[in-house]
Amino acid sequence: MKITTAILDKAVVVPFDTIIEKGGHSCVYLIRDDKAKLQRIQTGISDNSSIQIKSGVKKGDKVIVNPPKELKDGSEVQEK
Repeated sequence: MKITTAILDKAVVVPFDTIIEKGGHSCVYLIRDDKAKLQRIQTGISDNSSIQIKSGVKKGDKVIVNPPKELKDGSEVQEK
């Protein structure tokens, strides 16, 4: 058995529960100006609960966890 590990000091990481599939692409909903913004992402390495985002989300962005199926790009949202 070979176990490979990686350590990234400055990675953007989000919970798995933020990622959805749309049109064959991995996406998240960002919160911008109190509206949901669908954002395509590129993922990297992961562990049991979170995943690295290589592109599409930057440090400080707010993402929606467990977005409901009826959520649409541009829907009004409230931050909790």
